Amino acid sequence: MQLIESIFERNNLELAYDQVVHSVSRSSCRTSSPPERKRARIRNLRAGRADTIQAIINEYKQNGIPEFSRRVTKIPKLPGGQCIRPISSFPLSQRVILRSTLICVWPLLEELIVPNISYCTFRKTRALKQSRGLVAAVSAISELRAEYNFYAFETDIQRFFDEIDQERLLNILRPFVKDSDTMILLQAILESEPNYDPVYFKDSEILDSTRGVPQGAALSPLLACAYLSPFDTFMCHTNVRMYRYVDDLVFLGTQDECLEYEILCKSQLKNEFGLSTHEDPSKTRHVGPTETLTFLGHDILPDGTLRPSAKRQARVVQRIFEIVCGFRTQYGYIHGLPKANHKDVVEHLTSYLLGYFSSMGHCKWLDSDFASLALSIGNALESRGLQANRLSKALRSSSQKWPSAFLEALP
Repeated sequence: MQLIESIFERNNLELAYDQVVHSVSRSSCRTSSPPERKRARIRNLRAGRADTIQAIINEYKQNGIPEFSRRVTKIPKLPGGQCIRPISSFPLSQRVILRSTLICVWPLLEELIVPNISYCTFRKTRALKQSRGLVAAVSAISELRAEYNFYAFETDIQRFFDEIDQERLLNILRPFVKDSDTMILLQAILESEPNYDPVYFKDSEILDSTRGVPQGAALSPLLACAYLSPFDTFMCHTNVRMYRYVDDLVFLGTQDECLEYEILCKSQLKNEFGLSTHEDPSKTRHVGPTETLTFLGHDILPDGTLRPSAKRQARVVQRIFEIVCGFRTQYGYIHGLPKANHKDVVEHLTSYLLGYFSSMGHCKWLDSDFASLALSIGNALESRGLQANRLSKALRSSSQKWPSAFLEALP
């Protein structure tokens, strides 16, 4: 069976559809839909599974490779920040095709990803031969920090997804994806017709149609990771201690080595890939062996200990207030919780906090961390005019997975 036929094969489309619905159900997207409307949407999506998949298959059989379109809006990089990051949203059927393409193409492209150099999370593919996720990246760095008194140079790439050269990317993929029809599909995805949100793109620069990978698509992290695979290989052959998670990079070495790595990194990215690193000192900086290195929401201490970063913890506190009290931002109003019932508050808060504890379970937690979270919940409830002990009882009974120190800290 040709690769393109596998992408549009019913079993893969069903798997992709289920993953898309799961992603929708788990998302904490800032929309104006109340909780009950979101649950109704999930039910409708599950009920329409067979019809949607059959429509995708029929369309492919009749017309071949589909044309893709997407709505492009802007969201803040950080909660409450300015709307500067362009995000693309595809129609449901196209999201399913994108996810099925990821499932089928990932095994072919895995050899592009250099072990111990490049990391990227490809959720729900269940095809990773090696650990590629965020935890593996920060754990590898923490082990070296614990063993050696390394200096570090950390940076990230400016407008990475938007500045990827599409033609160069396709040339990188072609030796691995040898099915010409699948290459046509990948090109169609890259060239998908953008429909810009007039509110957030008014007086803004329109993106170059020959550059960029649509942010927000399931396939995009894999394509972006593949684009810099020659950079990873070069660094690996140069014996540089580099760790890259998509567009975030850390180099470890002596002080002189880190200065050399900075020059080498910037010149290679600029000359070979047309990319630039941030000049912002908070994003591009050198870290001494006795300083804390902050990477991917983690504080990596000199002894290798991993802790949730202060910025990450601050975002969690803000999210607690959003869940309990609702909030208004530049890009929409969440009705949610001020209009939701007590059950909805517990459901949202439980899901979010358990996800946070799980995602940072490899870190060293202090009792003060849990006490701070419990205090934030109490303050949020007070702001909404609710009794803290009422929610505390509901949280305790909602799950058996709470860390004991968190339960002890709850009012």
